[in-house]
Amino acid sequence: SSIDKYEGKILLALSRAKLTHTKANSISLSRSSLPSACSFCNIWVPFMISNHDPSKEQGSSISASSLALVAADCIITGRDKFSAEVNSSDLQEEDEDLTLGFDSNGQNLHGLMAKNPILYANEMLRLSGSLPHYSRAMSETLVAILLSSKSTVWSSHIHGNSCSKCTTYLQHRASSLSEVIDSLCCLSPNASITLSLQESFLVPSLLRAIAELSFAANHDQSPLCYESISTALKTLTSLTHENSVACDQIINSYCWKIPLPASSQDSGLSSQITGLDIIFSYLFKTVLSRQSKSAHHKTKYDNIIFCLNILTNIVEMVPNSTKSMIENIVVNEGLVHAGSNVKASGLSWLARWVVSKTLGFQDSVMKGSFGSKAEASSTVDVTELETGEVDNLVTSGNGFVLLAYLMTDDDIFPSGSIRDIILKELPNDKGGNSGGIQFMIKTLKAFCNFYHYSVGDLSVAVIAPVVKLISGLEKMDLLEQREKWF
Repeated sequence: SSIDKYEGKILLALSRAKLTHTKANSISLSRSSLPSACSFCNIWVPFMISNHDPSKEQGSSISASSLALVAADCIITGRDKFSAEVNSSDLQEEDEDLTLGFDSNGQNLHGLMAKNPILYANEMLRLSGSLPHYSRAMSETLVAILLSSKSTVWSSHIHGNSCSKCTTYLQHRASSLSEVIDSLCCLSPNASITLSLQESFLVPSLLRAIAELSFAANHDQSPLCYESISTALKTLTSLTHENSVACDQIINSYCWKIPLPASSQDSGLSSQITGLDIIFSYLFKTVLSRQSKSAHHKTKYDNIIFCLNILTNIVEMVPNSTKSMIENIVVNEGLVHAGSNVKASGLSWLARWVVSKTLGFQDSVMKGSFGSKAEASSTVDVTELETGEVDNLVTSGNGFVLLAYLMTDDDIFPSGSIRDIILKELPNDKGGNSGGIQFMIKTLKAFCNFYHYSVGDLSVAVIAPVVKLISGLEKMDLLEQREKWF
């Protein structure tokens, strides 16, 4: 029966934690003997589930909540990530007789959800009312990370440094929750809205974690700190995709006294900061700090892509308010590099920086040779990108997607002034003529061709909306050319 089928899936998910008794491997559900590092560890470490494996020098352990998240992720995604012994297809088998799923009127649902147990399980999870618990768990974990990273909290018992065991556990918990939330947003159409409801405090908690860990003076800059920021940005990227509920909360103002290097004029006058200010500030800070070789280079690159995607999602879902805020945003380099007090238009800086990422292939773009199908299939061209321009092409592609959305006119908010600011920053060809919108179009085509060459048919999820955006830019360019003629 269908009930037995789902019970089997739950047992399969729980088996990833090896909760079985064998001669070589025994599980103890009693107090763990692992050493504690601080007074907080004395509370939670004794209740870890210990896995005594003679084949390993040190036994491993897992908390009950972590075990639950492992099981939840396995059930939600249908992926067997924790064992090579069982193929992931075991969780993806379809039952030809499975006709589950009913709408509010009791009518049988036809289509993919009725046939796919994974989609059905995700929808039932949403309808069960349990999704807010994942949101609150993530919010509370982020608050705990902020508290643990403040040296003043720990100064009484470990010389002003946070407990590595506690922070590692909290970050692992945040990462596990982030994976579950990301999977829910991808597989259930309405899950992201439920997860980001205001009463869960998830979106404000994510924004607060990014702001405090990045800009507050009383937080360290440890590897775990960078990992926590990256986890928060990744979660926001998933939540804001086609979700106006989350995007509305990002453009809201918050009474947090955190100095940011970027702020809109309105928020600056009211002594408040918005979530958009936080994301733009982190992008600005990370771009400037990435110019010099440093640790966490790959993490910073990933975070830059997350920031660009979050900003794009907000512009797409809440275009009028977001465009006005970004047009008025001002960046202050002095809050990133001491001794500097350079203030400039944030939008001009953004366009200038995105263009700078194309320097390695700018001439080819201007000539129109880069990005063609012939070029994309060229082994020489791909090798050239792999030697240093892959990251730049991906970054500039995501950047131009954001700029293109900003340039698009809406029924209420005309984007003519934004378009003028962006076009001023686009490069000139050798003849001194501006590349204009055609430069953006050709770069985006190269971006799409690279994705198609690298990923194949799976790239359609990324390419399809960009192709639509390119079509809009081509119409915009045609209208501008007509205006010049007449």
